[in-house]
Amino acid sequence: MNKEIFKKTENKLYNYFKEKKMIYTLKDNIINLEKRLEEIKEDIKYINVSVDDYKSAGFNERVQTSLKAGSTFENQICAEIGKLEQEYTFMLRKILKAKRQLRESKNNIKNFNNKLEMLEEEEKKFLELKYSSKASMTAISRTLNIAEITAYRKREDILNKLEKAIAC
Repeated sequence: MNKEIFKKTENKLYNYFKEKKMIYTLKDNIINLEKRLEEIKEDIKYINVSVDDYKSAGFNERVQTSLKAGSTFENQICAEIGKLEQEYTFMLRKILKAKRQLRESKNNIKNFNNKLEMLEEEEKKFLELKYSSKASMTAISRTLNIAEITAYRKREDILNKLEKAIAC
């Protein structure tokens, strides 16, 4: 097997197992983002402001007129609601992006799983140890109860099998 193709095949295997682990992180991230989105929604929905609580100027007091509509307090409340709405939109975008990444990762993993179907269980176990757990060849040979030189040979045989399926 060509050294360059060997390295590309190994990189694809490392990426496959890395992406497989990333799915759990993405799912947790989506759950947390959706909780934050609900909190923001609740804040917007249940803003309970009573303008009567704030003393307005009496009839005998002089009041300076302004071209601005509404009081400073009303303007501040509107600004805060606007910030909440912006935060809501931002969270919604983040959720949609994370869900898209999750779909893409699941699709990539499904496609790669189909390519790994041609391997025997022991070969799949070897790949799991080498590329997911990143175990050394010595550790793999002990786990699989084979000689270390056999582990190296087995790795090369598996990568040769996968070379055409992965299509580097």
